[in-house]
Amino acid sequence: MKKILLVLLFFSSVVCAKAQPESVLVLNTITDKIEIQKNANQIRSIASITKLMTVMVALDRDKNLNRQLQLNTKIHSRLPKQKYTRAQLLEAMLINTDNAAAETIAEDYFGGRE
Repeated sequence: MKKILLVLLFFSSVVCAKAQPESVLVLNTITDKIEIQKNANQIRSIASITKLMTVMVALDRDKNLNRQLQLNTKIHSRLPKQKYTRAQLLEAMLINTDNAAAETIAEDYFGGRE
């Protein structure tokens, strides 16, 4: 699970780096080397921490990324209304910050969103 989360966070950071963010820091925890750094010492608010926590809880519950889920249609999404694998939803949630993907993952949790 840690490897999956690390890969998702890395790709998310790379996308952010290409979009020219004000600050970014990507640390390779295996080599303990900073891969990307820009204004890393500036204090900023944490972006999308709720989505990161949703990913961690969802992966703790079920590591099967191939299971398909119907996209939540109650919330606006750039994704077409269809079924997606959990991996596709996690990617859409973390990289594209798609709220419908986040809601779909949250609703899939035992007991629902709450």
